Amino acid sequence: MKPRRLEKVNSLLRQLTAAYLAKKINSCLLTITRVETSNDLKSAKIFISIFPEDKEKETLKNLEEKTDELQRYVGSQIKMKFLPRLEFEIDKSEKSRQKIEEILGAVVK
Repeated sequence: MKPRRLEKVNSLLRQLTAAYLAKKINSCLLTITRVETSNDLKSAKIFISIFPEDKEKETLKNLEEKTDELQRYVGSQIKMKFLPRLEFEIDKSEKSRQKIEEILGAVVK
């Protein structure tokens, strides 16, 4: 069970990151599926889903280049003693879920 504080930090980081990326990423559909912050609040993984899939590598590289700028933006919007170091990761669980739904849909038909 996550402490209430971590849930709040994850939610706030998700909102701020989504607002920032909505302005900066136009080449694809990018969704933030979840944010996981470490217990010590030193790092946060932002899990994303990108459509179309062939733009994943390009978009992930672009996000990594903009991480410092995003870090400054989040720091200006949030008051915390420690601002977690942000990193992006493709959400593989979302792809697995979609594949399972496709398989189940084929079985039902």
